[in-house]
Amino acid sequence: MLGKQYRHDCEYVAKQAIEYAKSLKLSGDGMDVWVFDIDETTLSNSPYYARSDVAFGAIAYNATKFNEWTAEGKLPAIPSILGLYKIVLSLGIKPVFITGTRDNFKQVRIANLKKAGYTNWAALILKGENDSGSAVKF
Repeated sequence: MLGKQYRHDCEYVAKQAIEYAKSLKLSGDGMDVWVFDIDETTLSNSPYYARSDVAFGAIAYNATKFNEWTAEGKLPAIPSILGLYKIVLSLGIKPVFITGTRDNFKQVRIANLKKAGYTNWAALILKGENDSGSAVKF
């Protein structure tokens, strides 16, 4: 994730998504949305995983440490996806963000998204305290 290939893969996916978005026949009724995931899609956790005490799976996942990282609100934007986001907005499509992050991090997520350049959205959907299962299932 720290190398060039990850960046190139993100750029390729964003380019394909931009082409798709531009090809859409939008209704013009203001109801068109584009759903973005947050972790590892719009915002990167690479700085967390690059920390020496985490080191890309060298130790088991630690929810407490990951939540502490999330609470810092320092996740950087993935540049190519930020570009996609801007194109989506310019096309009149409303962004919606979804994350497996718990609702108690809502204000942190809002501030982090804005700081990273994602300043406008129709909805932000977080995992509720009673939601169970993995973020993927959510």
